[in-house]
Order: sequence, then structure tokens, then C-alpha cells
Amino acid sequence: MSIPVKFISLKAALVFCLSLFVLLFLFACSSMPDTSPIKTPSTFRQADANANLTQYARQIIDADSSDSAVAVLNDGMDAFLARALLIEAAENSLDLQYYIWKNDITGKIMISLLLEAADRGVRIRLLLDDVNMSGKDAALITLDSHPNIELRLFNPFEYRSSRIWNFLTDFSRLNHRMHNKLFIADGRIAIIGGRNIGDEYFAASEHVEFADLDLLVVGRAVSQSGLSFDEYWNAKAAVPVASMIADSRRLSMESVRSDLEAFRKQVSLSNYAQNLSKSHLYKDVLNNELKWFSGPAQVMADRVDKITGSVNDNELLAAKIKSDINKITKSLLIISPYFVPNDTLMSQIEALAERGVKVKVLTNSLESTDVGIVHAGYQKYRRALLEMGVEIFELKSIRQKDKHKFHLKKPQIPGSSRSSLHAKVYIFDAQKLFTGSLNLDPRSVYINTEIGLLIENSQLAETFEAKLIDEIHEDAYQVILDEQGNLAWIDSSNNQHKVLNSEPGAGFFRSIGLWLLSLLPIEEQL
Repeated sequence: MSIPVKFISLKAALVFCLSLFVLLFLFACSSMPDTSPIKTPSTFRQADANANLTQYARQIIDADSSDSAVAVLNDGMDAFLARALLIEAAENSLDLQYYIWKNDITGKIMISLLLEAADRGVRIRLLLDDVNMSGKDAALITLDSHPNIELRLFNPFEYRSSRIWNFLTDFSRLNHRMHNKLFIADGRIAIIGGRNIGDEYFAASEHVEFADLDLLVVGRAVSQSGLSFDEYWNAKAAVPVASMIADSRRLSMESVRSDLEAFRKQVSLSNYAQNLSKSHLYKDVLNNELKWFSGPAQVMADRVDKITGSVNDNELLAAKIKSDINKITKSLLIISPYFVPNDTLMSQIEALAERGVKVKVLTNSLESTDVGIVHAGYQKYRRALLEMGVEIFELKSIRQKDKHKFHLKKPQIPGSSRSSLHAKVYIFDAQKLFTGSLNLDPRSVYINTEIGLLIENSQLAETFEAKLIDEIHEDAYQVILDEQGNLAWIDSSNNQHKVLNSEPGAGFFRSIGLWLLSLLPIEEQL
């Protein structure tokens, strides 16, 4: 009997993937590249009392208050504009820490604005994870050559031209990444949330848009965020680009400025620029009408030593979140684009359900996720969660009108084809809200470093949760067990109640592929 060629190809591909996975561990080592960097430690600093951002922050919350205040940036364009305005207003310092910084419309504009800030004397510290910096060495060393810009790469790749070789020879180290997202202007105002720097995070992409959330922060939490930034900035894993990239790669700063100026002129004529000019955020700031929520707040971050495995599990950021989960008495809302609960979290959720706590989960559907292998890990838990009484919702990929804000409304961009959930938000008893970079999956919990902010304000938590629940049935499928005990998806959009008996977006071959992926022993890497 002959075996189908397609089956042989599939089997060969699986064998190759498993073999490569084994090789990664056989040849892995754990040392940092021997660049012997000469680093000058530096610390977070705040602008003086006369600085514009200092005065603006003190209009919102008293300088002596132990509380903090936050404003919600649930609109992609507002989130971009907030960063742009803060860069333009900064007089003293800008500290930026990101996992991804793309060379696209929003990424280039922000680089141009940072150069202008540096030209007027603002100290800029830019800390980027190196995993997404492939092909950008010339731009990085050029930016770093500015006397007021210092750029460091976190947990960098030693061999700049061969990323695959780095992974093959140093997987155990390079597997740990800095997933933190943090923006601090003049030590007075911070932005903490889920957004990286790239068009899909700021409603500027024509192909995909991430539904995301940031918090604009003033008060004591800003100083806490500065301490976290300093820990990472001064860590051994944060390597100056000048120690990694040859100066001969440097471009002409004059040509870079010229190119950026021409690019900004071109972008100024685009629909995106026109929409930015109509942003409610700018008017709200000018008219002092931006809605702020104040209360006890805490910046919570993994210690940088997490990447070396020298942090105990009870010291992890995720452990602190799970500690808050244990205290819940009424309700828990989990919003996590990548949701792969381990045994510990499953036990916690089961205990909550037995106490009568209502648990809701919003994550990506198969059709909206941008990482299919994570969905393969998540789908194994759906039935058990539903049997516990957990309500599960999966975000649709279909774009509808006025899709502009995270509470699932996002902007409609001509030609845009897909939306995806990227926000990480956890609401405890409708009293406390946490948001940041932390997914509830093994990679966020145990491997990558993460950061977020927890604030206690019932009005914020209740308003956010109520708005989300009001719209969730329109923008997400509810996953249920039908009368026969099979998984089903309810589509309640447009005042309908349509029951789907097969997973939306899952054709035959994709379903088989996900099933095969779910068999691989790689859940701890998801």
C-alpha cells in the first residue's frame, strides 16, 4: 500500500521541527556575549518644578499625595498622539523601554521626534529588546552617535548577521526576552500598557490592527516606573549598541535627518495624519477635560534576574497577580490575547468558581490570533474551563464600523482585513484594574520579563468592565458547551443568536495542524 506524498511531507516536516528543537537544547549555553561593554550607570531623574510636564502633573494630583492618577488610552491614534505630545513637551529626559520598535510610519515619526528632542538637550535613554532588531544595526548605531541619545540592546545577539546561529548555539539565554513596555517623560508622566511601537498598535496599519490598552500615569507610580527602568538599564543584560555594532556601520546623521524630514512631509498628507488632527485627546488636554482616575497604584515588574533563572517563582510578577486573584470574592475578568493557563491558574480558577466567583475570559479566536501555536495550547483548556462555569469569549476578526477603541471598537482603515486582541487587562471584584505587558501564558509567566500597573479605583474598574461586557457579545463569540456536551460558538452580532458548531476560522487542514501542534511537548514555551 502506498503512502500519500502529502503525508510523507507532513511527517518529514514534523521530524525536522522536533529534531531542530532537540538541537537547540543540545547546543544551548547561557553566557552573555563577551563584548566587555564599558557602561556608565545612570538613573531616573525628574524635571524641576518649573517644567511644563511637572506643572501639568501637579494640576492632576498633588505632589505629596501617596496616590497616583491614570487616564485610559484605549484608542490607537490617541495612544500614538500621547507619546508624540510627551516627546515634544519633554525638557529634561525621556526613558523608553520596548520589546518591538518597527521601521514603519509611527516608528519613523517617533524616531524623528526623539531626534528633535535630543537636539534641544533632552537626555534620551532607549532600551530595546534585541530579538526584533534584525537588520537595524546601521540605524541603531547612528542614533546612538547623537550626544544626547544612548541606546542599549537587551540580551543581545552576539553574531549580528546570523540570528539562526545565535539560537542554535545560545538558545537557553536568548529564549528569555524583555517584553516590557514603558515610556517616561521628564520623570513626571509615564505610559504603561500593552502597546509596542508599530503601525498595528496605533491604528495606522492597512492590514491588521491590535485592540490594545495603555494607561497615562502621573503621581507616585511614575517614580516606581523609573526605578524599574533603572534596574533594567543598568543590568548586565543591557548592552550599549556601541559595544555590539561597529562604528563603520554608522550612517550620515545629515542624511538620516533629511530622509526623516521628507518622510514626515509625505505622511502629513495621509489620511492617518488627517485623522490624528481630529483626535479628541489633544482637545481634552488643551481644555483640561481628560478624564483621570486616582487611587492607590503600584508599578509591578519582574526583576531583571528572571532572564537568568535566579528568581524564585513567588517573586515573579505573575505570582503577585495570582496573589490578588486569591483574594477575589465576587468577580474576575481576564483579558489576555495569549491565554494558556497552567495547572496553578486552573486550580485557582476552579477554587474561585467553587466559591461562587464569576469568572469571564476574553481572548483571541482562532481567526483573530496572530500566533496559531499559542491557540493550540489554549484550546486544550477550553472544555475544563467551561465545565467550571467560566464564561469564555473569543474576539472576532471581522471589522465593523467605528472599530476605534479597545473596548473592542477600533478604527476602520480602508483595505484593513483583520483585527486582533493585544491588550492584557485583569479586573478584580470590579475594584482593581491591572494592565501591562503580562499575558497569562507560560512564556510571560516564567520566561520573558514583564511590567504592569495595578490601580485601585472602583469607578475605573466598574466603567471599563461594564463597557466591555456591553459590547462583548457584538464583537466576540461566546464559547459554550451545547446540550450534547460539544463545543459551540454563539454569534450574537446584529441582534442575532447564531450557533456555530465548528470553530470559526478553522478549516480542515488548519484544524489538523493545530491538533498536531497541540501534541508537541512545548507548552512551557508558549
